[in-house]
Amino acid sequence: MLVISGNINSSRPGIDEMIEKRDQAMLIQMVRSSLSQGAEVISVNCGTRLGTEVDDIEWMVRSIMQEFEVPMCIDSPNVEAQKAGLSHIRTPRPIMDSITADPIRMKEFLPLAQRYQARVVALTMDEKGIPGSARDKLVMVQQMKEPLKAYGIPPEDVYLDPLLFPLGTDWNQGKEALEAIALFKREVPEYKVSIGLDNISHGLPKRELLSGTFLAMAVAVGLDGAFIVLDEHANSLLVALDALMGEDPYCKRYIQSYRQGLLDI
Repeated sequence: MLVISGNINSSRPGIDEMIEKRDQAMLIQMVRSSLSQGAEVISVNCGTRLGTEVDDIEWMVRSIMQEFEVPMCIDSPNVEAQKAGLSHIRTPRPIMDSITADPIRMKEFLPLAQRYQARVVALTMDEKGIPGSARDKLVMVQQMKEPLKAYGIPPEDVYLDPLLFPLGTDWNQGKEALEAIALFKREVPEYKVSIGLDNISHGLPKRELLSGTFLAMAVAVGLDGAFIVLDEHANSLLVALDALMGEDPYCKRYIQSYRQGLLDI
């Protein structure tokens, strides 16, 4: 499973101030921590800073690229912010988050994905909003198929997002999201599936319990990637998931992590 760090997001406490002050030391430490906690891709999001988002994205990408050779994701619906970020990423196969089935959005974003050979997150919605059922979300996927093909985006570089909402506002959300993931894997297996994990537990206590449990359930029905706000417990969960899903031959990584004192629950 592809692990994308969602820690660097201006909506999270302290991040807006870090960006405003151009605190490069704090930014670098956040990336270093995320990598040590299991991140394979670093995502940057300045969505709350609409007036300065393009400059902010450029600053963050430049700063990270000076210190790390790490895959990156630009998380923004702003095509100018995507351009600013992608143009400074030196590592191959960046991720654009995200396109939708909105024809205008696809016309703006897909040429960039083609130019930078980027992977794309595809939200299963269009300009009219978010469909209510898994089947209706699958219709959104069908509408994106031809444009993705026309711009030469390989199916394996597309991550469908069924769009998670908090359990606190819709207590059926977990079940419905799992149904959507399973449906996508069955009906359009050429594509991958990813989620913004921490949305599921937003506003509820002991968020790590809900998020971690849901992640295990989602991986079991075919999840390929997740945006995760990583903490000191995340790597233990990810190591255990790999072992349970047959991605860790003879549980070597799990045992090694135990011997190194890295398994923390």
